[in-house]
Amino acid sequence: MQDATQETASAPTTKYSEDGIYATFGPTAGSSVIGNGSFSEGETSMSFPLLKSKHFIWKCKVNGGPTVDFPLMVHTLIDNGAHIVLIHPELVEQLHLPVYTLETPEEVDVAIDTSCKKKKKQILSSFVILQLTSPDNMFVAKPVRALITPGLCMPVILGLPWLEHNQIVCDHADRACIVKDLNYDLLHPPPIVPPKPPRKNTKNLHYKNSSMSFEINGRHIVLRMRLSGKLI
Repeated sequence: MQDATQETASAPTTKYSEDGIYATFGPTAGSSVIGNGSFSEGETSMSFPLLKSKHFIWKCKVNGGPTVDFPLMVHTLIDNGAHIVLIHPELVEQLHLPVYTLETPEEVDVAIDTSCKKKKKQILSSFVILQLTSPDNMFVAKPVRALITPGLCMPVILGLPWLEHNQIVCDHADRACIVKDLNYDLLHPPPIVPPKPPRKNTKNLHYKNSSMSFEINGRHIVLRMRLSGKLI
């Protein structure tokens, strides 16, 4: 599987990959063990699908605070297994977003550090209002609360609250995230076609009349011509 590691200048400096391990769990979540991908019992054998698949990574624009004139382009993780929306504190600082305090802190187990393989229990108590826009401006997401999470492996993790609030359906078979109202696929947007150059309107041409006269075999002939001028 080809490595799809990418970074943007506007995103936090944490490295990430579509093949990485990113997860957010509630405080009572358990663990599971995965074998070697095959199973056999007696004479019956079974082959499983791939051990892992690429994450749903969406590149989008994030609106900043009142003092930020232009949005930043970042990579986000769309995760319908996460029960909350998370944001990296470095991105909050870059965007100059106003920070608010939760009435009741949220306790979670979240994947942290640059390896994205360690989990750490954290109590999150601060959040920002997060609003995202697709790169082609065809989809403007409704704002949601994003909990500030130190050491997060991604700039933003978009969990169930964001998916539900924006009516987005994740199709794992087709690897698509569809905005129901627009029938717009976040992961496979239509190509941006540049506008066609305007056509010249020949009806607005200004013509000048000209004429010339001469004699042929004693006959007086007048020749009239129309010469096209500039557009008006």
